[in-house]
Amino acid sequence: MRIAFDAAPLLDEHMSGVGHCEAGLALALQRLYPEHAYIFNYFSVRGSAGKRQRLSPYMLPGSETNTPTFSPLVYRMMTQFIPVPYRWFFGNKADITHYFNYIVPPGVSGRTLVTVHDMVIRAFPETMRARTKTLLRVGLGRIHRSRCCASRLPLPLPASAPGASAPTALHKPGSAAAGSFSAPSLPEVTGDCAVQIDPYDLDSMAQGMEQLYTDAALRQDLAARGRERAKTLTWDAAAQDLMQVYQELI
Repeated sequence: MRIAFDAAPLLDEHMSGVGHCEAGLALALQRLYPEHAYIFNYFSVRGSAGKRQRLSPYMLPGSETNTPTFSPLVYRMMTQFIPVPYRWFFGNKADITHYFNYIVPPGVSGRTLVTVHDMVIRAFPETMRARTKTLLRVGLGRIHRSRCCASRLPLPLPASAPGASAPTALHKPGSAAAGSFSAPSLPEVTGDCAVQIDPYDLDSMAQGMEQLYTDAALRQDLAARGRERAKTLTWDAAAQDLMQVYQELI
């Protein structure tokens, strides 16, 4: 199987949570399934040496890059009005192309998979920039032609929106107990090792914090459960699940 990744999230100088998600999964997939070919797709306006250097920590021996010379910003803006096929630039090298940052371009060769980390654009659109909202609405509008992979992996900021699970997941290896909002996808991450709090109810928040503060036995029990839960939240486990999705698509 030839698997292509949209490498754009890996190239940001200050990598976002989306980039860290792609990095963890890409490395785990290459290590666990070396029998497949891995391609990192990205546009490059000028020489791509600098971008290759930024990608090198996430590419294991045998993987390759596919780097047409064109502006990624111009391409994104063009596709808002004209469905310029992605394959015109990247060809038909891949059996599957995985996009980690919500947006699926038009005219991709082979099968496509997109990871949607949260639905803030639906729940809290007022918190987003106009340009970002436009890009997401266009990109999410193409999801019906792709397989959608809902993220269970971390984003860097706490929130009650689906997908915002990073602080809880990152907290688990420690020794302290945790409180968690009872909104998706946090209960999916915490399981039975956190006090569930209603994010829209101040009384619930206060009661949950008081419960953790006053009940030493509960804190110890949740901390122990959390350490065990953390052992299951690994990039290898996520990569194994993702490979099953790839195989279903093919």
